[in-house]
Amino acid sequence: MLGRILGVLGVPVLVVGLLWLGAVIYFQQAETDVSSVDIVIWFALVPLAAVVAWFIGKALHTRSKTPPAETAAAPDSPASPEKDDRLSLQLAILSAEVNTAAGESAADLLGAMRKGDIRPGFNERLFDADGMPVKTSSHDALATDEYLPWVEKWLRSADNASDLNPEDGARLLALLDPPLNRTLEVLASLPALTEAGTGTHKPSQEPQLRPLATKIFTAPVWQEMISTYVRTQVAQAGGLAFGIVRADADRPELQADAMRVADAFCKASTEAYSSCILMIVACDSLTAQAQVDVLEANGLLFTSANQAGFIPGEGAAVILAAPPALVGADTPPLASLHRAAFGAREKPVDAQGRIDAAHLQELGNATLTNAELQTSSVAGLISDCDHRSPWLTEAAMLINASLSELDPVADHLALGNALGSTGHASSTLALAFAAHAIAIDEKPLLVASLTDKRARSIVALSPWQAPAAAPITPATANQS
Repeated sequence: MLGRILGVLGVPVLVVGLLWLGAVIYFQQAETDVSSVDIVIWFALVPLAAVVAWFIGKALHTRSKTPPAETAAAPDSPASPEKDDRLSLQLAILSAEVNTAAGESAADLLGAMRKGDIRPGFNERLFDADGMPVKTSSHDALATDEYLPWVEKWLRSADNASDLNPEDGARLLALLDPPLNRTLEVLASLPALTEAGTGTHKPSQEPQLRPLATKIFTAPVWQEMISTYVRTQVAQAGGLAFGIVRADADRPELQADAMRVADAFCKASTEAYSSCILMIVACDSLTAQAQVDVLEANGLLFTSANQAGFIPGEGAAVILAAPPALVGADTPPLASLHRAAFGAREKPVDAQGRIDAAHLQELGNATLTNAELQTSSVAGLISDCDHRSPWLTEAAMLINASLSELDPVADHLALGNALGSTGHASSTLALAFAAHAIAIDEKPLLVASLTDKRARSIVALSPWQAPAAAPITPATANQS
């Protein structure tokens, strides 16, 4: 705190001091009496003007160096009609299932988290180097025994997997399986596709396999195992053409967070993915003793001596989203997901000096513009940031600047405060909880992925409204 104060006031204090010293020297050398007017001018007005000029110059310099908000799907011509059409696209969130240390019902957990009733606690089975219990958010009742044989069998058949702990893999599957099973039930209830991909089925036609584009977020060492397990479960459900969004050197943004993946899918939802469902699968756990030891060795573990460290957590989430044209009337979606905006900060959020939220504010304004939402209609912010002050301060500055009618603390649900650090699952969990908040409160929200020091993603969710016009098909999209 002292460092931030000095960073803000250091230069102005120095300027005022130099002006006062210069004025004292001048009056000492002058052979005239010093009047009260001289004192007011040289010891008050001139220093005040210099300080104001310095702050204005600093603000202009910061604004000129801040990179513009990067809207994820901006086409080449900024004034073309296609840009407006693409940026106004949206997806329907069909389901959002979670499994956390606090429970499996996002709707039931929202109220308790907003009141601050859910917090990490000290874990009796995890200890730091001093032998003290580690604060975590751990799913203590998680049953892993039934998944252990499957993991051990997979490890025997996998290459370069001898160093992996089967217990860690079984824990991931135990976290993921409940939300995945509930998601597959939702998929099974969707109407069958026909060859035209309209969502209707005539008795004389054979039902087509529904394309399912799947993106998996988990620790890299478990990526193939989780992919194999999800593929197996989907195959058992039947009726789906399963595909995985793999790492692509030309599309690095797709590896960052769930919001960027959803945005890329939304961009192509009237063309390549017009008959496709998007499934985002995420699970991670940082609550093994070995992981705690690594965090502590790298100075990243939350302890009494390191309040800026991570609080280990764990969780899983599965989200289903689809183009609005595929939504049936029987089961209305939880929410509408609009086009996202994302980019990177000029400097890390926890760098020395004053915290700057100008870039995040530009991203927030961009996604509100995409969604055609007024700031006064937004009910709050849900993010994946945790207890660490720089991240919370940046989010509070976004609310103060862009959502001035909201309280920067009460109207910001920081999931990490309740669930600890959930690693690769954090952004997907934020989207899942936001979708349920929309379904309950029926008010728009902003959702932000802020866990990284530089990377930022933000998207608007709003209550679902059925399309008023005829759905856009690939043919009509090409004609326009």
